[in-house]
Amino acid sequence: MSHTIIRTNFFCIRGNAAHAHKGSPRADHRRRSFLSVAVASATQFLIIMNTTALNVALFAVSKDFQTQIAQLQWVTNAYLIVFAGLLLICGDFCDKVGTWKSFLLGAFVLALGLLGSAFAGGPNALTAALAVQGVGAAVLTPAIYAAITDAFPNARSKARAIGIWAAIAGTAQAAGPLIGGIIVQLYGWRYIFLLELTIVIPLFNIAVYLAWVAPTKTSPTVHFRRLHHILMRTALLFLGVGLLICAALEYPITESRSYVALLVVASATSLSMLAFSEWSSHDPFLPLNVATNRSFILVNAIGCCLNFTYYGASFLLSYYLQSLRDLTAAETGFAFLPFATMMCLGPAVTAILARSHPQRSIILVGLNIAALGLAATITANSSVKSDLMKLLTLSMCGLGIGLTAPAMSTALLIALPSNRGVVVSCLTMTRQIGSAFGVAVFGGLLGRATITSDRPLITSAQVAAAAISFALVAAYFLPTESPEAGKEIGS
Repeated sequence: MSHTIIRTNFFCIRGNAAHAHKGSPRADHRRRSFLSVAVASATQFLIIMNTTALNVALFAVSKDFQTQIAQLQWVTNAYLIVFAGLLLICGDFCDKVGTWKSFLLGAFVLALGLLGSAFAGGPNALTAALAVQGVGAAVLTPAIYAAITDAFPNARSKARAIGIWAAIAGTAQAAGPLIGGIIVQLYGWRYIFLLELTIVIPLFNIAVYLAWVAPTKTSPTVHFRRLHHILMRTALLFLGVGLLICAALEYPITESRSYVALLVVASATSLSMLAFSEWSSHDPFLPLNVATNRSFILVNAIGCCLNFTYYGASFLLSYYLQSLRDLTAAETGFAFLPFATMMCLGPAVTAILARSHPQRSIILVGLNIAALGLAATITANSSVKSDLMKLLTLSMCGLGIGLTAPAMSTALLIALPSNRGVVVSCLTMTRQIGSAFGVAVFGGLLGRATITSDRPLITSAQVAAAAISFALVAAYFLPTESPEAGKEIGS
């Protein structure tokens, strides 16, 4: 009898031990998934905050280095142009070498750029260091998205993780100007980069652990493009976009219109060569079904207009409030709070509306709200003297942009579900190009002698209204997706 009890207890203990051992891989996977989302979200927060906080710091940079507004525009655009130009090729690189190896390389390059920015001795050195940061951000961005999708293969958990990631990214847009303004006010602009460097280091260490414990799996079959084709197309993209942005920067300050026209022609030639190279290639960056898709074309146009408006206006307003309204850096950061807060509320409202409305309708509603906010800002010029009230009316534009951005991305993924990687990378690239053009055009408003100290805010609203109107026209021609398609996007 006792022998039977002992034997039974032995098998119970053995079974419990086996069950515990069987559960440990699940616990390990849960821990890795949590760390993956945490690292990806924190890195996305850092990348977005890097741009928004820098806008508030530019006036302090100009005082330290005694630079003009045109030089400051290149300081910002060095990051944006490099970031945009490398996104597509970095997406392929992430597929080839793996998520966490790509992440580690991007974090290392970003850390080098942050270190160089913190100790830059002049505007040229700062511009070069920010270009290095752009390289790191371009390598990191595809790895961030891949880390989340790899960690959660289940559709529902994946959608929840992406929602957390998107919410944190939206928070960075609100927190960036405020954090940057406070740091500049208390310690100086260099400490923005030092703070970001202290965040990158622990993220790098966690990524090393994740790369070490991640289960090995067979890499997806990737068709390797010839190296000279990749380099040629990347160079043509850089040249075309860079020359066009240079033309936008030179137009307000140069008297030689023929020089600006020459830059535009050279840019058009470069971009035409890129288009021909893509069209004639057997292995293009953009597959033909993607490049000719109506939703793809229109959503990228809308995304370009949104970033043109947001980042261009942010660049102008931060410099305008400090140089012409004599606000401190911290006060400027707080002035951005209503606008950025409304941008954060937008995605939450979009998530509710998406349950019963198509993405096209949400995009149209968001763009109309943005247009109404800009119209109210323009109208307030004649009836309201307070810049604070004008900034509050601009916050309506922030709500509209916050509504539109997630619906725009979802509409694109619904239209091209089998090409998610390339369409997400291309949309991000297009939006960064829009940001660079926004800095060039809105910054040019500050350099024009015909604009008095009372005009930049309203003039920027007029330019933004033109961009939002163009986006509205594009949104009108978007196809309406079926409700079932929106429910299946997370699978």
